[in-house]
Amino acid sequence: MKMSTEDTNEIIVQIKGMKNKFNAYNSAKINSLHSSLATPELINLFNYIPFLFTVNQPEFPGYVKEIKMPHGIVNYQINPKLQSQLKISNPSFSPAKNAVSDPVIHLFALIGSAGTIAFTPDSDLDFWICGRFSLLDAEAMAHLRHKCSIIEKWAMNTHGKEIHFFLNDIDQIKMNVFDEDEEYGLSGTSLGQMLKEEFYRSSIIINNVVPFWWVVPADCSDAQYTEWLSAISENSIQYEFIDLGNIAGINKSDFLIAALFQIIKSLGNPFKSIIKLGLLERYIHDDKKNPFISNIIKRNVHEGKTDRLSIDAYCLMFDQVYDYYNRLVNDMTSLNIIKTCFYLKVNPHLSAGEKSPGGDNFHEVMTQYTKKWGWDSDTITHVDNFENWDIESTNKMMNNTKKVILKGYKNILAALGNEINSGSIDRESLLAINRKIYSHFNPEDKKIDNTLNFKKYPPEKLLSLDYVRDIKGSESWYLNKRIIINGRAVKVMIRKSPHLISLIVWISLNGLYQKDYTRLDIEQGFYHMDSNYIRDLIAELSTQFSIKSLNLQNSYFLRDPFPVMSYIIINPFLKYSKKVDEFYFLYHNSWGETRFEVFHDDNDLPSIAERIINGELISSMDAINALHITASEPFSTSKEFLTLKSTMKKLLHFFTENRTQVKQRFITMIAKRYTIFSNTIKRDGNSSVSFSQFGSEHQMLYTISYNRGLVNRNRVDDKIPELEYISKILTYDSDDSIKIFIHEGRKYSRFFVLNERGSLMMFRKKSEFHNEYLAGLFSFAESAAEAIIKSNPESNLAKNHGKIAAYRMEIDIAGKSTITKYDYERDLALNNYREKLFPVCLSLHLLDNGEVGYRFTLPDGGNSELFSRVEIESVSREISSLMESIQEYKFFPTSVNLENSEIRMYSMFTSFAFSEKNRFELLIEKNLGML
Repeated sequence: MKMSTEDTNEIIVQIKGMKNKFNAYNSAKINSLHSSLATPELINLFNYIPFLFTVNQPEFPGYVKEIKMPHGIVNYQINPKLQSQLKISNPSFSPAKNAVSDPVIHLFALIGSAGTIAFTPDSDLDFWICGRFSLLDAEAMAHLRHKCSIIEKWAMNTHGKEIHFFLNDIDQIKMNVFDEDEEYGLSGTSLGQMLKEEFYRSSIIINNVVPFWWVVPADCSDAQYTEWLSAISENSIQYEFIDLGNIAGINKSDFLIAALFQIIKSLGNPFKSIIKLGLLERYIHDDKKNPFISNIIKRNVHEGKTDRLSIDAYCLMFDQVYDYYNRLVNDMTSLNIIKTCFYLKVNPHLSAGEKSPGGDNFHEVMTQYTKKWGWDSDTITHVDNFENWDIESTNKMMNNTKKVILKGYKNILAALGNEINSGSIDRESLLAINRKIYSHFNPEDKKIDNTLNFKKYPPEKLLSLDYVRDIKGSESWYLNKRIIINGRAVKVMIRKSPHLISLIVWISLNGLYQKDYTRLDIEQGFYHMDSNYIRDLIAELSTQFSIKSLNLQNSYFLRDPFPVMSYIIINPFLKYSKKVDEFYFLYHNSWGETRFEVFHDDNDLPSIAERIINGELISSMDAINALHITASEPFSTSKEFLTLKSTMKKLLHFFTENRTQVKQRFITMIAKRYTIFSNTIKRDGNSSVSFSQFGSEHQMLYTISYNRGLVNRNRVDDKIPELEYISKILTYDSDDSIKIFIHEGRKYSRFFVLNERGSLMMFRKKSEFHNEYLAGLFSFAESAAEAIIKSNPESNLAKNHGKIAAYRMEIDIAGKSTITKYDYERDLALNNYREKLFPVCLSLHLLDNGEVGYRFTLPDGGNSELFSRVEIESVSREISSLMESIQEYKFFPTSVNLENSEIRMYSMFTSFAFSEKNRFELLIEKNLGML
């Protein structure tokens, strides 16, 4: 039923009033953020970031050199101070000239803790960028993502600030669909609704549009939301809003599974973990239909309650959980942990007696809280001094915190018992969550404990790593700091571990070491290491191995963990080593864990590379950040290390730069062994990579010589001299001809066929058979091409009349190859051999068991019986008898019959014909002792 004009006007009046209240609330959050950012530099950075998405010029960060680079933000107004600065730094810049008629970005917002009591100058800046991205083509979308990546790196490199951009399509958001959750059926569920709720709860809108959700009443139903939206559909006011959809009540079991997925992403943050678990527990025992904090904030904003405790999401979350534990649970241990975690998160330093940088009213708010908790000045001073706590005090709090988190999780599972048994909850998802949570807190020897990070540690002035060996011979390393107590320097042990690498990584993850500021002494004990390398390694890991850079998707927790960001560290504690004597594989995995493994043989490097590549194929982490390789001197300056580093980087880039469904191989040498990495394409279109190693060159070449018709994309490591000639052969790859390369050696001749599908096949024969084999190979190639022209007339090979190109190849002592064109059709001697050949046609059949069967031409012109590989021994004896009785007869096929191959691909391309010719010949030769 259509609304009356009177009803419509009344709704519009209410909408305008709520819009004004939202704008005041949003402005207050921006002012609070500016206050928290504390320095003019960071405030200018915050103002500068959205501006960069309105321009695409070389003089500004984020420039993408593409004509189709989409940019522009709807309703964006440049900050006046920023505009004044731009007039000085870029006099030629004019906002009017750079305005675009159809901006691609409809909403630009900051999300997370920004504008709340929990935000500090060290906090990340996370931006939501929304538009109708489904209307953009893949290329334009890729350019926009690239622009985001450039700006993220620029902010880190120039300002030391971590920022992240999340691109979301408006129409998808309405349906609660987010890119990261499409896999494993998570999209469109309550998980998406929770992400939307987090946006409504935490966002600061930057481009002067208002999410329509903010101007409808709290607890608004979907029907009322639609009704109010239709009320403005014919009014110009509609352009002041953006519709991202409503969030109303949801099914409790769905909500809990979604919330648990959110919890496993924040396990490293004790405050977030406890708060979210507490909210879940409270919700389980609460009959309210809408559990969202955003709903409470909206109601308070609409009612004009603008004090910090009424609109700050972190204060509200804390209050709700504190009230729940205080009134219903009566758990003092949990309460004390919650209070301490909250205080450390805000970090007001009340004992200093002065406001934190930037002012605002956080100091007063936290003073009220500590009075309510009954904390005296000694307690406050003790917590303010957290970074100087000794290892026993820190471990006690860490263990208590873990107990609270696991207890809360168990309480949730117990409360869900009936619904789990009834099958209303996805058991697979719950099992994955359960496995992840317990794994996170389970201590392991080679897992670096990043489970809990109570607050950001400041860089220390004086640190020491001390080697200790007890009377039983057990080795340990102690990480100590020096502090001044009552005018005296005191050594405080922060951490200990049996593994030095564990402490090195822990220091870097927690930011304790700052180059040119921190003095780090290393007591080496029986070790001989380069202390300067260790210091440089910590500094490098601090910037290049940040766990914050990981984008862990919910689907990752439903599968076994895999490496996402990796380091290979060679000989870190061996000062004089000139080869790979020891290396550490250090990585953040897809469950957010930090682990390391120790190896003492460079033959283990291929398996590590395999794991890194397969992880990157899932995570799509860019190759630059996915793998770093470092080594101590003197090995780090050796040719062997530079080659290894180049190989590993090229290998990773090769398999991740182009993900089309073709057969890919990367050929190299690792640990002085020929090594092939190749992909396997799965039914779902994804691929995985595996490797094989070989003791000889011809073994490796035979392995790549078997193909069935898939397009081959082969690459050879150009840093390996022994493989230079293969690399040169592959430069001749094209899909319109068959190329034959001839290399005549003293004992063996090798013939390389590079066919129209990029398949490279080697045929190796004793030099005494060179001429007649070459003559037969050309005849076979012409026959195969003729068969393909007949069955696949639209192929480029057919359109080029089955062209066969021939080349001679010479390889000098240094391994350098020379390839020259060879006109085989005008070679009289070759043609003479071709005329004298016994014609041998190889007929290929697909047997009932799926194997290939063979039939070949006999000297009398008839055909052999059809046989399989298991019968090859008896067939070989017959062939041997034929060759003894008829000297000119050879079993090398000179033509092919594909009419019985049955599988269409086998007759569409020449790969199958050449591969089976090779296999057939090798089977016979092996039995006749001709290899």
